[in-house]
Amino acid sequence: MVTDNFSTEINLKKCYRTLETIKNTRKFLGQYGGNTSFLKTTGRLESIRTILKQAMDLIFTSRKTTDSSESSNGIDNLSKIDEANALLIVLEEELSTIIDKIEKKLKPELSVKEKETLSGFREDLTKLEKGNIKKSIARNIKEAIEELKEEHLLACGMISARATLYMFEQIKAEGTTEEDKVKKLEDVGAINKGEKSKQTSKSFLEAIKSARNFILHDKEYFPDYSESSNYLSSTIKMAKIYLKYLELKKDGEEV
Repeated sequence: MVTDNFSTEINLKKCYRTLETIKNTRKFLGQYGGNTSFLKTTGRLESIRTILKQAMDLIFTSRKTTDSSESSNGIDNLSKIDEANALLIVLEEELSTIIDKIEKKLKPELSVKEKETLSGFREDLTKLEKGNIKKSIARNIKEAIEELKEEHLLACGMISARATLYMFEQIKAEGTTEEDKVKKLEDVGAINKGEKSKQTSKSFLEAIKSARNFILHDKEYFPDYSESSNYLSSTIKMAKIYLKYLELKKDGEEV
């Protein structure tokens, strides 16, 4: 149990720093196997005990428990590398759990609009699954929705973009350009021809180019909530068109 008083940005940073120190210590221990005598002669064992105590104190503080003397005594009596490493593993798991709980408490509540958007995405996914969309595509959309819910915006954008590009590449056309594939979709009826479809086709092409640029080129770009939501929305629209394409293409035509 992580107390509300402990759930602050400062303590979150402390947990992250301590967790990183523990991971580095475990890597260090891995270099020396069971050579405890080396650690004793160099004073490293005492340093490791200090790290363990700091991590333990942080964990006890997060639970609003002050009596950590029994655990500290156990750390003082550590004499073997494998014992220290075993405790480090436990503390690493504990700190990871604490970090997750603090982040959830600090994360602001989703707005009504954001909740409605997520609900709409889930409804679209249900319809796609009933239409027998490929399981791998459905899973990508589901994962992207969950990442957006948790405000993991880069992950949501990347999953959405790669799913969009995958579906687009599955569309077989005489030419290789995006325009050729849009014409193929119009020819089979997956996108309606006419004035109304022009804007749809334009938005469709922009979404493909944006997804490709995101995945392949722009490594300094980090989407905000609205942009990640737009990537996911484009992926779902692509999935609807792709599903219709599969239904309308000529029998025996390669997909």
